[in-house]
Amino acid sequence: MKPGDIYLATICIEQFRWAKPKRSSLDLDAFIPRIAEAGFNGIELWEFHADKLGEEALKRARDLAAEAGCPITVLSTYVETVPAEENVAHRRRLNDIARVLGVDAYKYNITGGARDEALRFVRDWAAETDALFLCECHGGTMMEDPAAAAEIIRELGPERFPAMLHTLTAGDEEFERDLALKGDLLRYVHVQSAGSRRERIVERVKRIGEAGLTLTWSIEFSPPVYEKADNETCFAAAVEDMRFLRECLG
Repeated sequence: MKPGDIYLATICIEQFRWAKPKRSSLDLDAFIPRIAEAGFNGIELWEFHADKLGEEALKRARDLAAEAGCPITVLSTYVETVPAEENVAHRRRLNDIARVLGVDAYKYNITGGARDEALRFVRDWAAETDALFLCECHGGTMMEDPAAAAEIIRELGPERFPAMLHTLTAGDEEFERDLALKGDLLRYVHVQSAGSRRERIVERVKRIGEAGLTLTWSIEFSPPVYEKADNETCFAAAVEDMRFLRECLG
């Protein structure tokens, strides 16, 4: 993961991202060269774009991405961090996928349950892999409050368990509080709907630079995602957002 790089989160181009159960409609092999050609530096792969693939298909995707100069760098995961047999099996399946893909990091959330049990689950998971753990700090999790998140990230160790900025396009108060409390713990940014919030994105990128932070970025959502548009429409919007963000970063 290189500061200043911009990745495409493949959830951004999945029309069935909110389906129940979650499922993939993406032809990953076909999209990987296009993601690279568009100018993205890497890929944040949605777990459900990988979980049904066998080892040979995962290797093929890994090699396609590496040859295109746009490696699959982050695996976006949805494991529950509650100690239970099915959750341990889930994380070990993710470890197998990550090992084949050769990712640098997991995107994850500390989802619930008792605090100490959840942190023990995360530590046990980290002992099974060399990857970084990027905490999304999503709303509805115990990491939603930035003060609580900063405390937990420091307890886990920010070099291995850095935080993500998930409030780039949120209200001013929420964004500024996140930046103030988690600033030195941040490594990665999720960008939502940059094309429809351009003035705000320009201001926020400037604030992040003023804070002395050099982060890695990922286009997570573009406006057509919320309209459940098809993959092609979502991809076109994500490319547009990436190009605008690159202009902002300079």
